[in-house]
Amino acid sequence: MRSASSCGISRRIALSFDVEEWFQTAAVCPRACEPGSSCRRRRSPLLVDGLIDTLAQYGARATFFVLGSLLEAEPSIGQAVTGSGNELACHGWSHGSLLAMDREAFRADIGRCLGTWSRLSLPPPRGYRAPSFSVTERNSSWVAEELSAAGFLYDSSVFPIPWIRYGIPAAPLIPYRLEGGALLELPLAAVPVSGLRIPAAGGAWMRFMPIRVHHRLLRRACAAGRTPVLYAHPWEFDIPFDGEAGFPWIVRLRQGRGSGARMQSAFSRLLGSFDSITLAELCTESSRGTDTP
Repeated sequence: MRSASSCGISRRIALSFDVEEWFQTAAVCPRACEPGSSCRRRRSPLLVDGLIDTLAQYGARATFFVLGSLLEAEPSIGQAVTGSGNELACHGWSHGSLLAMDREAFRADIGRCLGTWSRLSLPPPRGYRAPSFSVTERNSSWVAEELSAAGFLYDSSVFPIPWIRYGIPAAPLIPYRLEGGALLELPLAAVPVSGLRIPAAGGAWMRFMPIRVHHRLLRRACAAGRTPVLYAHPWEFDIPFDGEAGFPWIVRLRQGRGSGARMQSAFSRLLGSFDSITLAELCTESSRGTDTP
């Protein structure tokens, strides 16, 4: 891996992808087209292959959080990720929010995912990310306990900002132990600016934010000794992404703005400016106390 640095300051990110189809996202799912229709074609295998190729071009590595239901339907995704030296992690079964689950339902959801991993002879996942970042103050303690009991080493679901559907505003900006101490939390990137925490975690934030501003925030986090945790979705790289006819303009804007060619360009610029590691690597380093505040 090349060294991306300036004035001796490391420029390193921990990169991840939340692998689900566009029609499984929280904004689209309630209005999505009928099951079995042509708009529900699965494009994730092709898109994941493209992302893996791009990562290889830059000598970068990433974590792919994959839905259990998608992995069961498209086992080639798991083979492609593990075979390329990237990390395969768990995104739950079917993109249901944890805020709509109780503890028993969550345990069953995780068990179903682990059963699929086992049937496909894949290495047990070490990391978990909740759909829609739905680990909040309401459920973080029992989520941590259940994940730890199931053999997970880390979670990366906490967005340390106040937001409409997710977020723990006062959460640390660096890796920390969730309640109980057994599970390491790798929070999504946010950067303090004038007393506010500005999201800098990629995804929609990278699509809506000018690229130079996004990179400036990431450099600021790196200069403070942090390794920013970023995410994106394979569907954000699709061409074209039109959100399908009939969706409200706000959904088309939220899902479509900056997707496709612009996201591909932004991603290439990101990999050209920062080194990228997997979240499992960040977990190992942070557990040893090598990631500084």
